Amino acid sequence: MKLGLIGGGFKPFTTGHFSLLASALSQSDIVIVFYGLAGRSKGSGYVYSREMSEQIFQIVKAAIEREYSGRVFVELGVPTPIVKIYQVLEAVAKGAGSGVQILNDLGIAPGDIDEVAVFSAPDDLTKYEKHL
Repeated sequence: MKLGLIGGGFKPFTTGHFSLLASALSQSDIVIVFYGLAGRSKGSGYVYSREMSEQIFQIVKAAIEREYSGRVFVELGVPTPIVKIYQVLEAVAKGAGSGVQILNDLGIAPGDIDEVAVFSAPDDLTKYEKHL
């Protein structure tokens, strides 16, 4: 099985994020999306609070999971989405670690995963590559 991983703040979830999800779905059997809830101020002075982030993403989560039931899982990325991705990568590589619980909770056996792909913006992928 090929597992796709996506992590981000998604403030808000945009058509670009959906395009990334569509790409991950086309190349993976199962996709896990880890999202963060930190607030954010945009350059325009618009404040996107943690509470706003959570409310909006709960709507997005329900729509994604309804449309792609069984293929996409949307999970809170605590402490951060990137940490969750590293935990899953470690769990798959070593067959142990905190990421195993995440996978078990979703009904995914780490031993069934043959390949993992991280889907992200090119600049963000460079950050992942440095740590892998």
